[in-house]
Amino acid sequence: MNTKKSILALAEKNWTPFLIALICVTLSFLWHMTEDSDSMLNTKNHRIANEEIAAIIDAHKTVPAFAQRPLTTLIIEKVAHATGVGLGVSFALINFSFLFISGLLLYRLALIQVTKRSWALLSMLVYFFCFSNLYLFFPPIYGYDEPLQFCLILLGFIALVHRKWIVYLIAFTLALVARESSSILIPGFVYLVWAQRDRVTSRIPIVFQWLIVILPIVFHAVFVVVFLKWNGIQKEAIIDFWDRFEGFKVNTETPQAAIESLTSLFLVIGLPVYFLWSHLRRNRISPEKWVFVRAFLITLVINTVVVMTVTKAREARLFAIPLFFLWPILGELLVQEFGMLFQKGNYKRLVQKWTNGLIFLMLLGLNYVFSFFCYNSTVSGDSDHYFNEYLFISLIVVTIHGLMTTNGGISKRILK
Repeated sequence: MNTKKSILALAEKNWTPFLIALICVTLSFLWHMTEDSDSMLNTKNHRIANEEIAAIIDAHKTVPAFAQRPLTTLIIEKVAHATGVGLGVSFALINFSFLFISGLLLYRLALIQVTKRSWALLSMLVYFFCFSNLYLFFPPIYGYDEPLQFCLILLGFIALVHRKWIVYLIAFTLALVARESSSILIPGFVYLVWAQRDRVTSRIPIVFQWLIVILPIVFHAVFVVVFLKWNGIQKEAIIDFWDRFEGFKVNTETPQAAIESLTSLFLVIGLPVYFLWSHLRRNRISPEKWVFVRAFLITLVINTVVVMTVTKAREARLFAIPLFFLWPILGELLVQEFGMLFQKGNYKRLVQKWTNGLIFLMLLGLNYVFSFFCYNSTVSGDSDHYFNEYLFISLIVVTIHGLMTTNGGISKRILK
């Protein structure tokens, strides 16, 4: 009890979010730099791969699909020039700094939706340890613009919630310039504005609010047309655009590719969706949180179709966009759901039925076969990352929690 009170007291400190974000980002950086990993940042030698990252940056300046997202590249080059460090060092410094800031912005957004700082902190932890963020700069995830994009998305989201329209227009237009995939959130934003029309006061009629929400797409379209014409790469961009529709074929052309594509989807959204479903089937949530859940589901459907048809699904980070509606409220839900896994009484009740043990062993065997023999990354070798282990542990968590909630192993005290 004293330990719990100490943790809650620590959560109330103003500096706690900064400390936790700094620790998470530092661990993420070290994770990418370990000798066993083959991330974009190093070549298994504990040193930042300046030459390799310089080649990646050059590709982002010449390939039309990347070139029209100039913000991250511009900042990396400006910092490298101003400080004299290599492009690889600048890449790491900029991206992990933006990742740090994005975590704090997520915490700020969560505070608007939940009543306890500890829940908002848990949302931030879930954000940092989401598969696509934890492995952001590993092949085949190939993160590049995402930390800046996430900062701008969250800044625009916070402005939208407060109906600060000028800030929203600036931030979200820049989010689209950083990566056009930000536009997938706009249908969810439109729904959110409509659903909150009676709870959030605004002098602007709802139809005009919708137009403001959509306006960044127009601004971005103008930017892309001008940018491509200015750089003389319109034809290349058109060819690249039509080539994208080969995505579904690439994602499903072989059984292995199909397994990798669907598993990439699970690795990013599997645990959040499972815990959300588990919570909703046994608990009621407030109307305000239902708005975010529905916006998440709308965006999830749209994003999944887009990723599976016009991108390479193995780049798992692409599945994360819908989670911006779920991350802010996920901490509150996980307090109960994830808390079950740390109650000894639940395990005692679980093993009282021998059938639970049999089911667990059967599912554990199937999990092991699938995680280590059926699922494999087609780009990076199994020894270069821990994707399979992450998948294996995730499925174990789902198995244990599922048995607890369906076979009478739940502690009544936890459910209250």
